[in-house]
Amino acid sequence: MDTTYNKVMPVSLGKSRKKVKNAKVRDKEIVGNDDLTIPPPPSIPPPSFILAPPSQGPSFPSWDFHGNNQELNISQPILSNRGPRIPKPSSTGTILISSDARVDFGIDNNMGTTESRQSPRASGKERKKRKMNRDQNVIGGGVDSMVLAEEAERRKKRAERFANTKHSVSSSSLDSEENFANLNAISTKSHQFDKNKSIVGRCQSLEKSYLRLTSEPNPDLVRPLNVLKKAYTMLMKKYQKNQASYQYLCDQFKSMRQDLRVQMIENQFTVKVYESHARIALENGDLGEFNQCQSRLITLFELPTVKPSFIEEFTSYRILYYMLTEDSGSMNTLRLKLMTENKAVFKNHMVQTAFKLAHARLVGDYHNFMKIYTSMKNLGKKLVDAFIEKEKLKSLVVICKSYNQIKLDFLIQEFQLNGYEELMEFFKQRGLDKYILTKNLGEENESQYLDTKACRVPVMQQYFSSKKIDIKGQQ
Repeated sequence: MDTTYNKVMPVSLGKSRKKVKNAKVRDKEIVGNDDLTIPPPPSIPPPSFILAPPSQGPSFPSWDFHGNNQELNISQPILSNRGPRIPKPSSTGTILISSDARVDFGIDNNMGTTESRQSPRASGKERKKRKMNRDQNVIGGGVDSMVLAEEAERRKKRAERFANTKHSVSSSSLDSEENFANLNAISTKSHQFDKNKSIVGRCQSLEKSYLRLTSEPNPDLVRPLNVLKKAYTMLMKKYQKNQASYQYLCDQFKSMRQDLRVQMIENQFTVKVYESHARIALENGDLGEFNQCQSRLITLFELPTVKPSFIEEFTSYRILYYMLTEDSGSMNTLRLKLMTENKAVFKNHMVQTAFKLAHARLVGDYHNFMKIYTSMKNLGKKLVDAFIEKEKLKSLVVICKSYNQIKLDFLIQEFQLNGYEELMEFFKQRGLDKYILTKNLGEENESQYLDTKACRVPVMQQYFSSKKIDIKGQQ
């Protein structure tokens, strides 16, 4: 009996549904047309699977992967009484798992069977457990041992990398603590230690060279307070009698400061040591050591157990140092603090002189700046000496922009110089002496001028090319 295995319905193009014939007529035309009849498929044995009774449950004892297609060979009945979607088998009897289908395979270690089921998104613990089961199943399936060895090596290296990261973090945290290497620096963290358990030195030597500490201080190499007082008296006598060089005095004072820090001694004697070293450093132009001493004095002056001595003097030095480093923000903060918290210090003559000098420099009043600078008598003038040459160049730039020619007598008066020789030395150091002109040579009204129009560009180049002050000894 001839029957049609399948029927193909032709698609009507360009026509509406209303013009298509009814279903019965269309079916007759299809049956009568032999060209549209598809022959039956070849006789291929059906896949070897039979539906098992619902009571037995779904199971298939063995399966394995083939390449990237993830095919599963089925040799036992498959049925799910829970109604899952069973993939359609191919012509070879295998099931192709699509990439978007979520099928979980659970390994039954007791029965040796595998269950296929669809489940919602698993939790983190369940995913880890399934990953371990898959690893065990892969090992049991005979995967190449080289791949497993590479995977184990990769995990080992990853664990070592994380271990090194943790070690580096812990070491950096230790480095942030006090390591006894910067006890003489400004940023020391000695305040983090218990001051009630500080060490007490046992060294009896009056002279001791400064040596930077790289470990915990040895009490046998640290001088106690009574020995430090004797050493200070000895050093001041040598300084007043000019019996020692500055290098020797600076080394001995740094050693004293170090012994005071490791023993955490903060009293009037500590203030005296830092003040003396600061003054000696200023006299010898050592701005680095002066900065360390005056920074430490700022902290000592704020301690309730220490009575500030010479606070007005060192406050004025602090203002001048801010001028040297061009730190206007810190200067304004200090000014506001003194006006609100310590008016007595703010009204002091030395402090007012420093603030007036800073104001004249800020507004470009070179006349008053030079006048105030000349009137300074204390060691603060040593700080201004570090940048006075740059201020002279700045003043000369303003003069050159204002005049075409200017008399040398006017420059001597404005720069508060001692005479003609000092002005000529200033010009020769900068190559400006060639711009000096002489008028009415040999006559009573003979005078010398500076051709400011001709030297305007060289003066501006020298001023803008001048670098900031190099402060040595910063730590």
